[in-house]
Amino acid sequence: MACCKKRAPPFSEVIDNLELSATQKNILKERYVVLVEQMCYRAYRISIIYHVSHAVVTVGSLVVPAFRSIQYMTTENQIYWVTWVISLLVTTCNGLLTLFKIDKKYMFLHTNKEHIVSEGWQYAGLSGRYSGFYTP
Repeated sequence: MACCKKRAPPFSEVIDNLELSATQKNILKERYVVLVEQMCYRAYRISIIYHVSHAVVTVGSLVVPAFRSIQYMTTENQIYWVTWVISLLVTTCNGLLTLFKIDKKYMFLHTNKEHIVSEGWQYAGLSGRYSGFYTP
């Protein structure tokens, strides 16, 4: 599974090279690697929603006033309806971003994903809390 269109961290290969029993390696693969892949997928999915919605709100917020100023220069009715639809789309996207707290989910998922990946690398490299300095 790809993590933000990049290759997910190769924890399966790293786990194979650790000095652990086969059972311990299988447990790590079944629990940790699956967790990392799921977090990467969720973070990627919410990232797309977050960026597309914010792009719609930003661009739409700039385009609507421009169309409103053009509307009074011409007598075309089409500009009115295009402006109305864009305004509705911007308001809907902004409302959904607020209702579902997409900003918070985006930050939460990306922070947790990075923390989980960092824990895996610390464990594999016997650094941080796994170095033996903090625990006997």
